[in-house]
Amino acid sequence: MTADARALGDYPEIAIVLGAGLKGISRSRIFVEDESRDTVANAALVAERYLASITPRPLVIVTSPFHMARALAIFAMVLGPSWPLEGRLAGRTGQDEAREATETLYLGHARALLEGITPGDIARIAARVRSRADYPTPRRR
Repeated sequence: MTADARALGDYPEIAIVLGAGLKGISRSRIFVEDESRDTVANAALVAERYLASITPRPLVIVTSPFHMARALAIFAMVLGPSWPLEGRLAGRTGQDEAREATETLYLGHARALLEGITPGDIARIAARVRSRADYPTPRRR
């Protein structure tokens, strides 16, 4: 899961994760990344903050059914082949059908952004994400 594990109750995503058959996972192993505005930044920030310093292991991605293929593809582009990825579906929402139409377009944007960077080169990928004109100013923690 992706933000920092401050007040997990403040994030509705936690209810989804815990309700998706992951109830056996300790809350200390759930992190919420709360700065990104898109999937490629989400993957880059999660990788940089939480994964870069640990040995690759299976990683579960929980997201909407319409978004799963793109999320898995982008996390694979960011993390590289050393990280086995598994998708777990959250429930559908009323917005899924409308948002589904943009998945291919946004996957293309992610591929273009990361072009020329080796999957798994987390530092370069995070720097590229931060260099985008639309990247927000980081919040003070």
